[in-house]
Amino acid sequence: MTIETKNAVITDVSITSDDYGFFSAELTLDYGRRTQRFVWHALYLQKSFEMHEQESNLVGYFIWRVMGAARVTQWNDLIGKAIRVKVKDNDVYSIGHIVKNEWFCPAKEFKRYE
Repeated sequence: MTIETKNAVITDVSITSDDYGFFSAELTLDYGRRTQRFVWHALYLQKSFEMHEQESNLVGYFIWRVMGAARVTQWNDLIGKAIRVKVKDNDVYSIGHIVKNEWFCPAKEFKRYE
């Protein structure tokens, strides 16, 4: 397992709800010579899902933490912001402030909801 820390610029953002009822957020990251997506699926599950928890607001927390990493107050302001990312086995698993040692790792922070 190789872990790399890279600088990236956010070039696109989206929040979507697919046909299966998953609410997801995505950032497109530009490393200069290639791009990669940072996606978190199932931020919110509809009540019909067995694992639905009304009291947990993963959507708000995820959006708040992503915006905090880039120090913006509006989702669309993420476009053009520089951040750092941690990549493990070619997957982005954590994003952070461009110069401060502040990181958001959804898998770690959402572990209690699994």
